[in-house]
Amino acid sequence: MTRKQECKEHIVAIWKISHLAKKCFKYSKYMHNPYSEVEKAFVRHSIEFQFIRHILWRNTVIELSKIFQPSKKRDRYNLFHFINKLEPDQYYGGLGLPEDKLVEWRLLLETNDYTIKKILDLRDKVYGHTDTERNREELDVPT
Repeated sequence: MTRKQECKEHIVAIWKISHLAKKCFKYSKYMHNPYSEVEKAFVRHSIEFQFIRHILWRNTVIELSKIFQPSKKRDRYNLFHFINKLEPDQYYGGLGLPEDKLVEWRLLLETNDYTIKKILDLRDKVYGHTDTERNREELDVPT
């Protein structure tokens, strides 16, 4: 397999993770704030739909953490690692991606640093481990 093919597969894997996270977020958002009062009342009084709402949110956090975790060892498809591999002297460097594009992507990640840290905190402290209710409140976990 060529490096270009490997890179494409890497991009597709990242896209699939982000697409799943986006779909889960969309449905979770709707379940937290349905369009009508009838729907809101239904969700509010249904243990099953409250559970589904929570699982959708939880899966959003878990999927996003896969692409935002800056550790090479924890998640293979993280964006930080992928962007580094695109540097001219790195694994995908021969593909010739313009340096300004890499700078732009790093700036986007930096701009969203607070949100990325919040996602990783939620995954590590709430969904990755069993923690106290106080920790969940501190991290503003939807209920």
